[in-house]
Amino acid sequence: MRKAQSSLEYMIVWGLVITVIVAALAVIYSLGLFSPRSSLPSTVITGFLNVKINAAGLNSTGLFANVVNDAGSSITLNSIVAEENSINYTLSCQNPAMSSGQSQVCKYLGSLSKPFNAYVFINYTQFNGVFNESHISHGYLSIS
Repeated sequence: MRKAQSSLEYMIVWGLVITVIVAALAVIYSLGLFSPRSSLPSTVITGFLNVKINAAGLNSTGLFANVVNDAGSSITLNSIVAEENSINYTLSCQNPAMSSGQSQVCKYLGSLSKPFNAYVFINYTQFNGVFNESHISHGYLSIS
């Protein structure tokens, strides 16, 4: 009899422990702590060398990207193309000539929707002191 009572107490204690753990996990889940969306930034920019996009946004009028010249010398922007689902969106910049360290906002005016996930290609010409060199800086842009 004593052995059966001991076994029953053991199962009740462990049953209560498991119930408390499940309840705690349910509370944590309901607070959204397990949601990956809550910890991810809304804009992700990766890749890009020398001429970069360091910030971007998407609103009702179009796509906006802040382009920075980190090439070390003056450049001329030839084109900026964002490719999403085999569709190309060409961004325009007010002044294609950029000195070293300069940044400017380039934009595509048109209707786009979130999430926006695109490969971006920045075609530019860099003057190295003797002749012009054409380069492409590319990376990935995700806006959710």
